[in-house]
Amino acid sequence: MLKNVFKYGMMGMAVFSFCCCRKSYAPPEVNANHLFLSVDGLINTGPNNISTFKLTRSQKLSDTPVTH
Repeated sequence: MLKNVFKYGMMGMAVFSFCCCRKSYAPPEVNANHLFLSVDGLINTGPNNISTFKLTRSQKLSDTPVTH
């Protein structure tokens, strides 16, 4: 009987600590407003070939993605 009370008490404390003791952490590096430019592309040097490029900017993790 005492083992069951101890076991369920410990399980309850574990569930409580996992659910209620969380605090969000946002380090300055994640919230910094770094706008890096990214260039992704393919250069075709042959005759009548098409080269393609895609330019994108970085954004914060908390921002919603913008599609064009």
